Amino acid sequence: KKKRTTRGNLRGTWCKPVHLAEVIVRRLLDAKDHTNYHCRKVDIMNEYTAKKCLVAYFSHRGMNYMSGKIVDLQRGNTERAAEIIVQLTGGTAFRIETEAEYPYEYRETVAAAKEEKKTQARPALRHNDLDVADYDLLFLGYPNWCGTIPMAVAAFLESHDFSGMTIKPFCTHEG
Repeated sequence: KKKRTTRGNLRGTWCKPVHLAEVIVRRLLDAKDHTNYHCRKVDIMNEYTAKKCLVAYFSHRGMNYMSGKIVDLQRGNTERAAEIIVQLTGGTAFRIETEAEYPYEYRETVAAAKEEKKTQARPALRHNDLDVADYDLLFLGYPNWCGTIPMAVAAFLESHDFSGMTIKPFCTHEG
């Protein structure tokens, strides 16, 4: 179900958020015939390579909660998901980064995220001079932080005009 938004400069067509696993299952695998994987992958690649796709994502490297335990990740979960989408679409990857890095330790990062959410902070972004007008489609990736998007993603969204662009969000989480 598509939803139109006109809040601030967040104009664009938003698609219903889906989890990466759901994207992979629905888009890459034919639900009735798992042997059809290669054909579906080629169909998807053909569908998106005709469009200028931007895969913008925010991801936390370092200690992360994953599958019931805290683990050290050199690449965050959302970054890995973004890499898959870039590979399938031929899109351009753009990492949303804050000027001040988040703590390496998981619990410290959670505390920082909670404080940002509480104050509705918009952290300063590094390399935010991207011209989104060059793209037709935005895949927007982020981890679920405290039940919502990280405030860095909110800052990214508020700093660009997405008019006329379809936005396909994908969210990763601790599960």
